[in-house]
Amino acid sequence: MERLKKEENFVEQIDLSVIQKGTGAYYLVRGTSSKDIKDEYGRLKSEFVAKQSSHIRDYSTNLLGKTLPTDLLEQLKCEWYFFLKLDDFNVVTSTIDDNQTITSRVLHTPIQQPVENYWHCSIRWFLGEKDSEELTKSKSRMVWEHARSRIINLAIFEEPFFEEISAHLYTTK
Repeated sequence: MERLKKEENFVEQIDLSVIQKGTGAYYLVRGTSSKDIKDEYGRLKSEFVAKQSSHIRDYSTNLLGKTLPTDLLEQLKCEWYFFLKLDDFNVVTSTIDDNQTITSRVLHTPIQQPVENYWHCSIRWFLGEKDSEELTKSKSRMVWEHARSRIINLAIFEEPFFEEISAHLYTTK
């Protein structure tokens, strides 16, 4: 779909921290393989976060506003979707055992496959300043379980009111 593709005047990388400084409500959207995504407590079922914990390391989402939920259904062949508020994941730090910190960061990561998608974003996880992929297996697992829990507890199921991102934040002129 043309709406997902990068246009000639688009910047290479969108600075999501600039978007966050605005007054708008900005969200990420993630597609799923089923519509039955809530558990008995009304939270996201664990299996819809990621099939394997290691897939949380670079968690794929799309910036809502340019990517619409219908794009996930039509172009990305998803069955359903859920939303995550950008403010809940972009440079958010939690303190865990032994005063260690886990930080999530949302990065603009355009992709070419399976469908060109300029609005693709990844949530990455860090223990202190170390990327979770650089950690020992046990520490990585600890970070990814924390990440899974955050996603389960903060997933939004109803389409939120959102603002379209201002063109000056992603175009050169």
